[in-house]
Amino acid sequence: ECYFTNGTERVRHLTRYIYNREENVRFDSDVGEYRPVTELGRPDAEY
Repeated sequence: ECYFTNGTERVRHLTRYIYNREENVRFDSDVGEYRPVTELGRPDAEY
């Protein structure tokens, strides 16, 4: 997903990994790293 603020001056990119209809890991370009959403996503986020 991409979110644009002030036209294309500010762009925020989100990537979400979903398994069994549950979000496990999320990448947010504002943070700059993968973050676990559930315990199942923790190993992937720490890799």
